[in-house]
Formats: sequence, structure tokens, C-alpha cells
Amino acid sequence: MAKKDDDFTNGDPFNLFNVRLSYPNLYEPKKFKDGSGKPKFQATLLVPKSDKVSSDTLFAEAEKVIPGYNINMKLARHCILDGDEPRKINEPVAEELKGMWVVRLSAIESRPPVLMTAGLERVLNKNNDPFFPGCYVNARLSLTFMDSVAYSQMLNGTINGLQFDHGTVDDKLTGGMSEEEATDGFTVVNNQVFVQGIDGAREGRDAPVGDVNAGEAPPIGQNLKTK
Repeated sequence: MAKKDDDFTNGDPFNLFNVRLSYPNLYEPKKFKDGSGKPKFQATLLVPKSDKVSSDTLFAEAEKVIPGYNINMKLARHCILDGDEPRKINEPVAEELKGMWVVRLSAIESRPPVLMTAGLERVLNKNNDPFFPGCYVNARLSLTFMDSVAYSQMLNGTINGLQFDHGTVDDKLTGGMSEEEATDGFTVVNNQVFVQGIDGAREGRDAPVGDVNAGEAPPIGQNLKTK
């Protein structure tokens, strides 16, 4: 259940499975380009609109922190973007973003995301890093709505945990929680991907079914390459 705290409404953590990872900055928090702001970790998730389970879950969780939520709400910051809409006037939509919900997430320096391999082994540094732009991941995230004079209205997303699901070079694109909490719902991923979730089911697996911005991200899609 979402928790109201003064000007903040904090949603509960939830999972999105088999979504694509873009712009991962998972090991070294970064500030804004001009050096201002607090360092943060970053990750962007690409959620296919055709994936009804994940899409419905994402918007149901947004509804919990913003009653009456819809993607076209005018917010000062919005961590959920429509990949079919250009970010700037007269700017073409990147092919890789078409048909996607784009979810921009971050985590503060003192609460880095918990990272796991497909076999649920903890990833502690870049030396055994399985993540790359374009790989498929299982993500544990939470949403926060800020509504105040100081912050204006913002929907922010926090990345709590990431599990590498699958991906090869052909897929490559050019949390303040305990480990147990941040990876709740993750199980060992076999060649035939199996993920145990909480609610719902799809394709033979259970599947239950993000921006205190860490600086200005590059234009979404810039480092992407179609499969």
C-alpha cells in the first residue's frame, strides 16, 4: 500500500520481468553534467506495450501513488515516458523506442541497487558484470509522487534490484533495501527463462507483476541499436 508522508507518496516495491535495460549506470553514482546535484545510480527500462502484464502492473502502481494517473499528466518530472512520442518538437522517434514504455530510474549513492546474475549470485563490481545496454533483466522498483511548493509535482522511480535475465552481443544497444527485499521474486533463470512472481501468469511462468533523476541523461535511444 502506498504511504503518504507530508508531500511524498511512496509506493511499495514491485517487479517487472523480462524488460530491456538501457543506459545502465550501476556501479559509480554520477552527478549532473555540470557537476551539481547529488551522485546517483541510473537505469532505464524499456517495457513493451504489447506486454500486458508488465504494462498493467506499471500503471497500476502509478495509480496507487497518483489516483487518476495517466501517461499524459503534466508533471515537472515524469519517470514514465511514451516511447512513441518524440521528446522534442520535430525530433524523430528512435526505432528502438517505438512500442515501448520508457521507465527512467535512479538510486541515491547510499542505497545502490542490489545486482544479481541469472543464477542469483550477487554482482559486486564490474569485474563480473553481466549487464549491458540491451540485455533483458528482471527489475524491482518503486515509485514516489512528490507534490509540494518546493518540488512541484513529480513522479520519480527508484531502482532497488536488478537480475540479469538473458542477452547476447546481438541484443546489445549502441535501493535502500536489504538484499532479500531488493530481489524478492527473483529465482534462478534457466535457458528456458523461468521467473517466479507474485500475481498473474504468462508463457508458462508466474509474473507479478523511477526518477529522482541522476543528472541529465543522454537522449533516449542514442546508444541503442536494433536487434
